Amino acid sequence: MKSVCVEVAAVALLRRPLVLGTVSGLLIGTIGFAGEYVWTQFAFVMPWTPDMLLEGVLMAVVGGVSGGLLGALLVCALRGELPSLPVRRAVFGGALLAIALGVTNGLIGTAPAGVRATMALDQRTGQADVRLDLPAIAQDPTWLAVTSWQGGTLKVDHLRRIGDGHYRTNASVPVGGAGKTLLRLHDGRAMLAFPIHMPADAALGLPELAAEPLFARDGQPEWQVLRRETKLGIPPWLWVSASLVVLACSVALVVSLGWGAQRVSRAISGPPTARRAKHRAVRVARLADGTT
Repeated sequence: MKSVCVEVAAVALLRRPLVLGTVSGLLIGTIGFAGEYVWTQFAFVMPWTPDMLLEGVLMAVVGGVSGGLLGALLVCALRGELPSLPVRRAVFGGALLAIALGVTNGLIGTAPAGVRATMALDQRTGQADVRLDLPAIAQDPTWLAVTSWQGGTLKVDHLRRIGDGHYRTNASVPVGGAGKTLLRLHDGRAMLAFPIHMPADAALGLPELAAEPLFARDGQPEWQVLRRETKLGIPPWLWVSASLVVLACSVALVVSLGWGAQRVSRAISGPPTARRAKHRAVRVARLADGTT
């Protein structure tokens, strides 16, 4: 779908790279995103939901247009047809800033405190009856599902709503073996997880977290449950420093690519107009003096 959007735009805008990059990005962020949304309804275990559309389209347009403009600048450089210095600086800097803001937006998540889930396991069917003591957060969640993985299979069971803050699984909940099982709650930027069953891990010194017939779990930041082996005692400054190193390397790579593309463009197109005129005048003067 996305490649079709680019090809359609190229039919009319092939000779205008910057405009082509912008229009292609807009088409990818709208029509392309719509195609992806439909595809997830059939192919994804956890399909996209309607409440993701507004922000999803906005981020897709930002990423599509920014990527399209950067790609257009690269094409112009390889052709030796870069636009004027102010234009290319504005396009390059603006696209990088937009991408950085989009990535930052996608990394922002919250884990509201005080959310507790009480679960009762049906001894006959293995299904779970779930009650949340803060029903408002799960009134209309993006995802509320039991996920089991690392036991040789991946199982995802989307809970059905019984009442206010009351839900039930559709199938039995895996609560044994080597698999890890948790309840995942996504609502906007809130991403919580409630561990149901976690096997013992001798290498990490972690005991088994068993699922009793009736138990309660406090909500935790989802990443802490998914990455159970993560050490939580790392000083915050170390995380910040490591992130800044990665950021610096990424910026250096992008700037180096831009600098290299600009040099390639200059080599292809020759010296700037003023320099070419000066060289031509010198050659004419030398020819007139008979000193070629």
